[in-house]
Amino acid sequence: MHRLSHFSYDITSQSGEDGMIAELLRELELERGRCVEFGAWDGKHLSNTWDLWKNRGWYALLIEANPRRFEALQSEATGRSVKPICTRVGWEGQQRLDAILAQNEFPPDFDVLSIDIDGDDFRVWRATTSRPKIVVIEYNSSFSPDVKFAQENGAFTGSSAASFVDLAKDKGYVLVGLTIVNLIFVREDLVGELSIEIVSLDELFDRSWLPIVYSDFAGVHHLIKSGQWPYSGMRVDIGSSRVTGPLKSALLVRPLRWAVRHDLPLAEALVRHSRKAYRSTEQSLE
Repeated sequence: MHRLSHFSYDITSQSGEDGMIAELLRELELERGRCVEFGAWDGKHLSNTWDLWKNRGWYALLIEANPRRFEALQSEATGRSVKPICTRVGWEGQQRLDAILAQNEFPPDFDVLSIDIDGDDFRVWRATTSRPKIVVIEYNSSFSPDVKFAQENGAFTGSSAASFVDLAKDKGYVLVGLTIVNLIFVREDLVGELSIEIVSLDELFDRSWLPIVYSDFAGVHHLIKSGQWPYSGMRVDIGSSRVTGPLKSALLVRPLRWAVRHDLPLAEALVRHSRKAYRSTEQSLE
């Protein structure tokens, strides 16, 4: 029996989600269906549903709040069984996912939901009563699996995997897979149809890239294992109490994130460069 990660591959997804979703659909015998993705960007960039509606004939509701990205989304989705919508998905009133689904005559028990809005993912999913079969949702993987942390409104930090697992249990979902950026859940009434190995978050979580820090009796903190994160391109190095990396200064991280969020091309290019650079940085253990 294999874990879902055994089936990982990327077409447009970031960390193997395309292959993992494809395997779940195969086991659930879902050849064609309906999917929802937000933020959808241009419909293809790091998308978890592009393969479904582009190559497999699925009907998709793609939601993107950024007007410029939405223009690109409209171009990508032209002539296909896709309905692009330019709106923000929130947790109150007409911005709730349930309201958006109803306005677009989309059934609440559709097949695949992908949520990636860089922060408020937890609140948005908590607010919906829709019951998709598969949910793929972004989490902040710099929190270890024993930490329960749900982001405050608009804080741009994301929420921990443990918090999402608790929420999923309350909503009737089971964790079946995990990547460095996404959690994958299946509705609990369907889990019995799967042949993959179902294990706990603690067993799925890869701690190998997390830093290890201890404090001596004088209150000085020491790193005994280097670490890095998939979002900023920053790295914490042994023998140093500061964050280091391709951009040299952690002071750049917050304003760059803000600039990327507001779609400034230069800042986006810098962040992409830093991500590429940190991936090639060799980790060490001293």
